Formats: sequence, C-alpha cells, structure tokens
Amino acid sequence: MIPVPAQLKGNYVACRRQNIIAAACLHRKIISVFIILYASWTAVRIHKAKAEKKFWDEKKKNYPRLSLCVPDDLPVQTTGEISNSSMKTSARKAKGVVKVPEHFFKSQSKEDKKLMGWFGNLCGGTYIEMGGADGVFFSNSFVFNKALSWKGVLIELSTSSYNQMIVNRPDEIATVHAGVCKEPQKLHAVNDGLTGGIYEFAAPSFIEQWWKDLSFDDPKVEEIECDTMDNILRKNAPTTTYFDFFSLDVEGAELAVLESIDFERVKFGIIFAEADKHNERKNLVLKQFLERKGYSYLYHDHPNDWFVNPDFDEIYGHLVY
Repeated sequence: MIPVPAQLKGNYVACRRQNIIAAACLHRKIISVFIILYASWTAVRIHKAKAEKKFWDEKKKNYPRLSLCVPDDLPVQTTGEISNSSMKTSARKAKGVVKVPEHFFKSQSKEDKKLMGWFGNLCGGTYIEMGGADGVFFSNSFVFNKALSWKGVLIELSTSSYNQMIVNRPDEIATVHAGVCKEPQKLHAVNDGLTGGIYEFAAPSFIEQWWKDLSFDDPKVEEIECDTMDNILRKNAPTTTYFDFFSLDVEGAELAVLESIDFERVKFGIIFAEADKHNERKNLVLKQFLERKGYSYLYHDHPNDWFVNPDFDEIYGHLVY
C-alpha cells in the first residue's frame, strides 16, 4: 500500500468536513424554505377561510329598511300610453343617484346586481320571488325591498324558512307559504335547506345526488297542498297585475310554476329562472314556453336563463333618462 502524505490526508479530511457542513447548511435552507412556504400556505388558507366566513355571514345578515329612494314627480304612465301592453309599472325614477351599500346585495350569483343594471335608481317597483329562503340569505329581491322601497310577493315552500321570512321581510305585498304547481293537488315537500323542493318535480339525478334513500316517512318530508300561481296571486295580490321582475328558483319545478300563471292577466318586465342542470330537455321546453307567451330570450348567465318583456322599451322608456 502506498502511504498517503499527512498533508494530503489533512486536506481530504478538511474538505470532507466542509462538504458535510455545506450539505448541512443546504439541508437547513431547504427545511427553512419548506417551513416558510407551509406557513405562507397556511396563512393564505386561514385568510381565505376568514374571507369566506365573512362572505357567508354577510349574506345571512338582515338590515333595516333604508329611505334612500325618493321618487321624482313624474306622472304615472297610463295604460293607454303603452300601445302593446295592458300593464304598467309602479316604479318611478329616483331624484338623484341612489348609492346602495354593498352589503345590501345578497344574491348567490350576483343576480341582484344584474337586475340593478335594468332597475337601479327606480323607486317603488314590484317583484315576485320564489326560492328566496328566509328573505335574506341569497335573496335576489332583498336589496330592492330594503334600499329602493320596492314590494313584492315572496313564496316559500319550506316551513322553517317561511317562519324566518315573515320576520325578515314584513313590508311586502304578501309573504306566502305554499307550493306552486300546474293544478291544485297534494304533493311532498322536502325541507332540506337550499336543496329543498317538491319531490315529484325533481329529476332522478337530482334525487340521487341530494335526496338519496329519502322516503316520504322522513321527518324532512311533509305532504302539502300545492296550488297554482294564478290562484295564489288572485288571493294574495289581487290588484297587482304587473311585476317588474320574477325570480324563480324552485329546484326543478320552474316549468310547472310558469304553466300555472295566467299570462293574459299578469305580466313581467324581466323573468329569470334557474336552469335545471339535471334536465336539459326541461330547459328547452321552458324556453320555448316563455317565447310562446311573448317573452324574448336574452341569454343564459349561470345558473339562470333570462327573458325580457317585448314591450320593455315602451314600459320603461320614460324612465331611461
């Protein structure tokens, strides 16, 4: 064996020691970077969770009615001034610009902000909302009632949500606890929060996803008297025959509701209905049904299909400027 010089051996040991120290330093740096990244990721998750909680809490929070909307002294438009419509809006243009606080918007998918594009700065209009739950959480009409002095007919199937609604929205034309269908009959209501609805109208895939293994003996299910929209409106809002918008979200029963309306007696400025992702055929039938009733299809903006009165320009033309 060839002897290794002491100096060379010492250099080798020193070099190895340096490599070990360098590797240890690199290891510590990697661990430090990992800790920093994990801490940042955790902080982002916590911030996101807090933001989401704030969002949901805000959507659930009720507010007292504001007196923001003071109508202008425009004369009421008479029926005769609308050549192609037998209806007229009760809405009046506000004096000045109405600035609505952001927390008054409650819609799940910004439907209320879209409606503001057509009806913002108008006082005293009317609406129908079906599927507005407790009248606050995800309500599309909340901001109009609380900030612009509108009133309407709220129809809710769930008993628990209706009991909250009558407290949260006392200043309405009517708050109605009912199921709506094409003809009066007894059906089964599923009280299951935002996924509640009438069992007989739900698509099989919807039942499989949300109500699997649910029986009519389940405590969440109750037998109800289902009535037509025409009967409900004649009973609860007999003198109101024009509504500026109709918000319809009833988990698959949208077509049955529309088929129960007397469109010769009652008209709307805007109609939007939640599209049934479990039944495209029903969506097409609904679209063609409303077109036959004279309403023009605007577009699909998830999750809703939007329709407009063909006389919108004549009904609201005097309120444009």
